[in-house]
Amino acid sequence: MKKIVLFSIGILLASASLFVVPAQAYISGYAYEFVDQSVYPTNLNPNETTNVWIEIKNIGTATWRNSGDYPIRLGAGSEYGNENQQRDYSSEFYDSATWLSANRPTAILHPEIRPGWHTRFQFNIKAPSNNGTYKAYFTPVVDGKAWMKDIGIFWQLTVGSTDNSDTNNTNNQNTNNTNQSGANITVTSLTLSPTAPLTIRTGDTYNYTLTAIYSDGSQQDVTSIAVWDVSYDTGTGNVYPAGRFIAGSMGTCWVTATFGGKSIKSALITIAGL
Repeated sequence: MKKIVLFSIGILLASASLFVVPAQAYISGYAYEFVDQSVYPTNLNPNETTNVWIEIKNIGTATWRNSGDYPIRLGAGSEYGNENQQRDYSSEFYDSATWLSANRPTAILHPEIRPGWHTRFQFNIKAPSNNGTYKAYFTPVVDGKAWMKDIGIFWQLTVGSTDNSDTNNTNNQNTNNTNQSGANITVTSLTLSPTAPLTIRTGDTYNYTLTAIYSDGSQQDVTSIAVWDVSYDTGTGNVYPAGRFIAGSMGTCWVTATFGGKSIKSALITIAGL
């Protein structure tokens, strides 16, 4: 197995547009657990971009951040990739319009993730220019400090017809065609606050709070990353990201929040006019 030893510490190499981390063992306190990921992209056109995501849980003792000193980012490459896809390589799936650099697609979605909380890496992958089946490998990193555990995270991409498949991924160690990531943690239920019926006036604003309960017993405020919708009876209103409801005309309505394959409906909202 070819190993890449890196000596530059936490700097941006302008000539190669790459972030580089020190070559050191995993740091105590920075640990994660796989939760879920988006499906493998198929039927892509050459050079087409597609959006993917992976959700992980902070099971360490350190609080993660997506900016500042030592942000948690996703790095290109893995020890499970072929000899040209080791950690910190310049990825062939690089999307110059959205990636931080050729070896860093993105940071964690949320500004702060405390131990026990969940977050996502969400970003675009650009398909290669030739038809074939590919694996795009990634590893989380405490940028400027050390790599996190390498479990062989990847997305398998199918580009065009696979009759004449490209062979750039034939030497992968991860031969199971599944991410080596352990048991999935799923959302078992949601709670929405307030639980009681709400009465407000036209133009007033109310902020809902959504909490996800996971199969491992943990809980997390997911208000800012849920999908929100409003249904009308006789009244009107609008609900915006992060659960912000603004009352419209007189009558009744309710909001619905969706996250992790689960949905929950609010108690009745009565809009009492001006």
